[in-house]
Amino acid sequence: MELNKNKILSLDIETTGFFGQGGSIIEIGIVDLDLDTGEITEVFDSLLREERLTEEHGEKPFGWIFQNSDLTLEEVMDAPLANEVFSKVQEVLDQYPLGCTAFNKKFDFGFLKDRGLKIKELP
Repeated sequence: MELNKNKILSLDIETTGFFGQGGSIIEIGIVDLDLDTGEITEVFDSLLREERLTEEHGEKPFGWIFQNSDLTLEEVMDAPLANEVFSKVQEVLDQYPLGCTAFNKKFDFGFLKDRGLKIKELP
């Protein structure tokens, strides 16, 4: 496994709601930023289905993402299981020793750390 010593990651998740309300992660996307060239490259993007996801997640108070994007609950119900996706995400995270950030780190990383992912957070 080759480490990316001059690159950092930026991660984004989509969910069906907030962490404290029982929201479910439904998509994870990751790009890397080459600190030497400024080039941004997509390195991971996947829908996923957590076991907690039910038809209820398509309705209020959940479901905002389905009402405000082109994603459908049916697509997510057919997505790969979360544990499969999480293991692939962890492999990506482990290849970037400088670490990872997110637009809303507290939100995104809170969900992912709760699901067992180990993230080297950038300040």
